[in-house]
Amino acid sequence: AKSYLSKNALSAEFPSGIDPARALVSWGPLPPAGEAAFSVSPGKIEFTWETGTADAKKHSKDHVMMLAYNTEEKFAFYSLCGLKRKAGKDELEIPNGLPGGKYEIYISFISEARTELSNSQYLGNVELG
Repeated sequence: AKSYLSKNALSAEFPSGIDPARALVSWGPLPPAGEAAFSVSPGKIEFTWETGTADAKKHSKDHVMMLAYNTEEKFAFYSLCGLKRKAGKDELEIPNGLPGGKYEIYISFISEARTELSNSQYLGNVELG
C-alpha cells in the first residue's frame, strides 16, 4: 500500500500529502462498481451503482464497502459489509457528533466469502457536520 501511494498518490497540493482521488483504500481482483455515485440526505450518505453489467451479475453476491474519511481530522466512518452488489444501492449512516469538514468518499466490494476485494473507487468529497 505504501509503495502504491508513493508512486501514484503523493502530492504537495494536498495538506495530507496524498491526493484522495488517486489513493486506493482497497485493492484486489474483483470488478469495481459501474456508474458509482453518492448523494447526501439527512443523516446518511446514499451510494448507488450499476447492476446490469455482466460483471455485476457474475459478482452479484459481493458486498459493498463504503468509506467517508476526513483527512484533516483523521476521522472515518464506514461499512465493511453492506448490502449485496445486486442491490445497486446502500446507505452509510452519518454518526452523531461527527467532526465537521470535508469527507472523501470511497466505494469498493468484498466477496461473500470475505477473501477478495475490488480496487476502491474515489467518488468525490462532501462537506459534513
